[in-house]
Amino acid sequence: MAKLFDTHVHLDHPWIADQLDDVLAEAKKAGVAAMVNVGVDAETCHSSVALATAHANIWASVGLHPTRASQWIPEYGKMLEELIQSPRVVAVGETGLDYYKDLSPRNVQQDVFRRQLQLACEHELPVVIHTRDAVEETLKIVSEFTPLPGGGLMHSYPGQLGEAKEFVNLGLMIALGGPVVYQPHSQEVAQWVPLDVLVLETDCPRPWIVEHPYGDQPNQPHFIRLVAEKIAQIKAIPLEQVVAATWANACAFYNIQIEGGEK
Repeated sequence: MAKLFDTHVHLDHPWIADQLDDVLAEAKKAGVAAMVNVGVDAETCHSSVALATAHANIWASVGLHPTRASQWIPEYGKMLEELIQSPRVVAVGETGLDYYKDLSPRNVQQDVFRRQLQLACEHELPVVIHTRDAVEETLKIVSEFTPLPGGGLMHSYPGQLGEAKEFVNLGLMIALGGPVVYQPHSQEVAQWVPLDVLVLETDCPRPWIVEHPYGDQPNQPHFIRLVAEKIAQIKAIPLEQVVAATWANACAFYNIQIEGGEK
């Protein structure tokens, strides 16, 4: 069976950072052969690059999360410009809009989102997009920059099927994670989404498996197999087909060439 690719992790999060060796060992045992650690502020952008530099199967994405958009200053943009020079940095983000928590003013979120989209376009890098209670505005802003030269990915896609189709029409990928295990609207998206625009993620260590023996404990990359299994069940196709397709999609999206993608 092809290996698994977890396209969105936060291994530097305090909940699991002190267990990193065990977390990576469990991921390897489950067949997770590649991960992208995603920066959400200055500290985690640097730690993401450090993790990616230290581990051959981890890459980094660097950006500023919308809930932290108020932290943006000119120096932040310069920092991102410097970090993306690293060959271990494969994307810009996590960026986007979050109107659920509203921890940064909406006009500031929009401005910082546009700045990061522009950065991704200038460097022809993929962009990792967060949206929460802001799907329509996210669609509007993304459409200003499409087609994105490096592509775009809707991280842990939370929206309805109609908007998912609009994002795909704009050339974006759809990432599905733990919510597909239990959320009806996520399952509807999973049923529809074409395999060639689908990738998997855990967003670890964010808890999500509410109907699983692991309960609400911090999740880990090896839980990604549960996501793949659920999608295979929903689509009524072999698990190996989901795993192989999402592996190929993620490698292509992040422009990563990995030896040993097949067992």
